Amino acid sequence: MNEMSPSPLDAIEVPLHGTRLIEASAGTGKTYNIANLYIRLLLGHGLDRPYSVEEILVVTFTRAATAELTQRIREKIDDAVATFRGPFNKDDFLNALNDTLDDAQRHEALRLLNGALLEMDDASIFTIHGFASRVLQRFPFESGALTGFEVTLGESPVASASSSGVPAVPSASRIDACSPAGSPTSSSSRPSLEPTPSPSSSKA
Repeated sequence: MNEMSPSPLDAIEVPLHGTRLIEASAGTGKTYNIANLYIRLLLGHGLDRPYSVEEILVVTFTRAATAELTQRIREKIDDAVATFRGPFNKDDFLNALNDTLDDAQRHEALRLLNGALLEMDDASIFTIHGFASRVLQRFPFESGALTGFEVTLGESPVASASSSGVPAVPSASRIDACSPAGSPTSSSSRPSLEPTPSPSSSKA
């Protein structure tokens, strides 16, 4: 069986369809590139159509990381608008992306990005356990979860029942067992930007 050799990430060219694994060490620009890929999804760059904010899911590991990602993505959208309106930006990715657009595409990109800025308060940027909780609350019958459940944090499933007598949901580290395909990387019609933990770090 042939093994694919890793190659440096090119955020302009990397395909956004199917399942993609991106590995990175600490301090190599994971958040920066997640924001870059988010912009491409909003514009439909390399895709058959653009995606709205409500169609894009970003999952990361901590609440602090979700706050940082939300802020960085919002800033990236602002920077992209400025880049498409002007001749130059200090961001190499945005300059390269701008060079791939003609005037009509640039005008449409500005419309899409300005619309995205208005929707960012509703962006789906969650921790793993926060996303799991949202799915179980929204689809209790499909997921098999009882109402009134509680998502708890830890390394092993919670065996005891909650104070209301309703069994607690297993910990966030095991919540991927609720995935229909048994894997957090199962396919979905919703594009997902999920960072891969590095060996040096302890989601996006």
